[in-house]
Amino acid sequence: MKTQTSRISLPDVLAIAAIVLYSTGCGDLPATVTVPSATVEAATLTQILSTETPIATRTPSIATATSASLPTSTWKDGWVDFVNGYYGYAISLPPSAVVTKAEVNTIPGWAQSQTFDELMLTYPPGMCTAVEYQSAYMTMRVANWLGGEFGGPCGRTGIGVVHPVWTEEQVVIGEASYPATYGRMYESEAPDAKFLEEFYYVDMGDGAIVNFGNKAGGWPDQAAYDQYLRDKATLLEILRSYRSVPRTELFCPEPAPTALKMGGYAYVSTDSPLTDNNVRSAPGINQDLIGSIVSGKVVELLEGPVCNNSLKWWKVRVSETGLVGWTPEGDHEASWLISCESKENCATS
Repeated sequence: MKTQTSRISLPDVLAIAAIVLYSTGCGDLPATVTVPSATVEAATLTQILSTETPIATRTPSIATATSASLPTSTWKDGWVDFVNGYYGYAISLPPSAVVTKAEVNTIPGWAQSQTFDELMLTYPPGMCTAVEYQSAYMTMRVANWLGGEFGGPCGRTGIGVVHPVWTEEQVVIGEASYPATYGRMYESEAPDAKFLEEFYYVDMGDGAIVNFGNKAGGWPDQAAYDQYLRDKATLLEILRSYRSVPRTELFCPEPAPTALKMGGYAYVSTDSPLTDNNVRSAPGINQDLIGSIVSGKVVELLEGPVCNNSLKWWKVRVSETGLVGWTPEGDHEASWLISCESKENCATS
């Protein structure tokens, strides 16, 4: 299996943030499989599965693919495991599948004060991951709190000039079943209209999304369609292999400086506009939030520093509450933890 990193967006064949474009002005469509007319009421051409639109985008470019040696999977004989250790999940898949991990390509409205360069020092590639397997594709976006919202829509965002038919199906991802919006794209409303393509949109909650279907271009003949059905069955098996793994991968391309030392004390800065410091179960913004430290309060520095998200993290004990966890010292612009000569000489509120 090959893995590669997409600089900003994934290839069109993987349908990352792609719009399905069909138009009679583009010449004849290839011959495709003819299917009976669907009985489900079709949606209007303006219906959109995902209404998210990138606020800002960068010029797309694709990095050179690099081979990666992956562990043999116990899920299925001959398969391998792809582990996304920063975002906390793993899937098993055939060794011929190609996995592509996208970098930050969207800045939501609430984060407009940040730049792409800042975000790319914070979030590693993989908040949006695509799997290409023969005639089929799949994309997976992690939850927003893990950084998924910086990976763009990560799948279909709309439809072109085709006749869509929407239904609902259940799709199993890991050990849970989710309702999936299933879209069939037909050339027209005619009973014998050509079936051009299909795709599934699965909302796993909190911004986590899975898309899958056939690559653009349709099926030239029945044999190609039958092959896609086999490839689709493999994708469904890949989805069933989904499982959570510990978020142990660190990401530190440009470490922030440190002014603290283990065994000492510090207090949370009271400088405006700085606010309370989050405390997490492990070093990293991808770790579980377990509490916070109010500005001005004192902490004992138990362990550290550990670099993740280009931040220096310290395991601390909050003097006032006894809470123990990991909190960041600061970024490249400001210090959020201020060193004290001793516990007694720390500034407190």
